[in-house]
Amino acid sequence: MKTALCIVIFASGLWAIFWFWGADKNRQFIIDWLTDQQRSGWILKHSEISQLGFPNRYDTTIQSPEIVFKDLKISWKGEFLQLMRLRYKKNHWIIIFPKKQKFVNKTTDYTILTEDMRSSLITEKPNIFRLITQAKKLQVSSKHGNFILKDVQISLLLSNSEPNIFLQCSSIIHEKFELNQNMRFSAKISSQKKITTTNILETLTNTHLKLNEIKWQSGEKNLISKGNIELKFLESAKGFLYLEKDFKSTFDDLFNGSLSYSNFTRGIERLGINLNSSNF
Repeated sequence: MKTALCIVIFASGLWAIFWFWGADKNRQFIIDWLTDQQRSGWILKHSEISQLGFPNRYDTTIQSPEIVFKDLKISWKGEFLQLMRLRYKKNHWIIIFPKKQKFVNKTTDYTILTEDMRSSLITEKPNIFRLITQAKKLQVSSKHGNFILKDVQISLLLSNSEPNIFLQCSSIIHEKFELNQNMRFSAKISSQKKITTTNILETLTNTHLKLNEIKWQSGEKNLISKGNIELKFLESAKGFLYLEKDFKSTFDDLFNGSLSYSNFTRGIERLGINLNSSNF
């Protein structure tokens, strides 16, 4: 009996030593990643970094995180960010977001209220990874009004070919309209630099990106079948979109007069994006 008890105590102590050793390496990995982002022009502020999860997980909580990019005059902040992974799965992270977040750009403050917002990051190599962000509900409020997205999913998939981005939601609720059809947007991304887990913030916001093979679906209908846009994050855009021949009638049915088709197309063209359709 005593021998068995000694074995259990010894094994538990050994496991604890391995956990704390791994926890220290895990914490340092996160700190190094934050440092890498700051070298690329971002300012990342936070207070305490704590770590729990013994015996099988590493649950790292960053308190009061704030991300600032002075060149673009944008920032994001929340009460916390939690990064979780199993001790034996170094390539799979779960990121938990706070219910309330603030996003600020040059002209507008946005308050974002979320329900069950989290990301899943699976990496194979630095330039081959899958990042999927989901939320049951996402409510955005600003001086321009309020809108709600339900069952939101944003996916960034990087392989040896061009990265792909997918956005979808089950409904969009605005003060002037309500869309209860599944919306899906997809495109391939090309950039001046290869996107990796190390430079993802810098590449997506500080370089020119090209969105190719753009598609927009509402329910079973294709609204945009093809397009290419070159953009600089929150600054400029140019390119073209091909609208399906029944785009206008589908658009009018969707918004039921609450959003003018002509105002929508003029707004897109003011951004520098040309619209092409067999209806024109």
